[in-house]
Amino acid sequence: MKAGSQNTGLGTRKWHALLLLLLVCGIARAEDFAVLCADRIAIERVYYNHRTGTKLSFEQTLPRAALESHVRRYLKKEIVLREHYGVSITRAMLDAEV
Repeated sequence: MKAGSQNTGLGTRKWHALLLLLLVCGIARAEDFAVLCADRIAIERVYYNHRTGTKLSFEQTLPRAALESHVRRYLKKEIVLREHYGVSITRAMLDAEV
């Protein structure tokens, strides 16, 4: 996302929770990473389409490398939560967040 862009907190948390749910379910293989990236692209396109003002193309706003980096950060955070803090995100936790 572009610096300074504004999202509604609930919407952002909802999608973050969805991604965490996918991560907790053990998605880590290469083809699954591609699925996560495709899901993230869909989410970012919604954010992009709701922005106002002069816009660069979606691909200029969020290059593939930046998107993949974003998904890798989610994967790393899920591992840190589980391994260092003993926290596994459950469906009930995600439902409560949404």
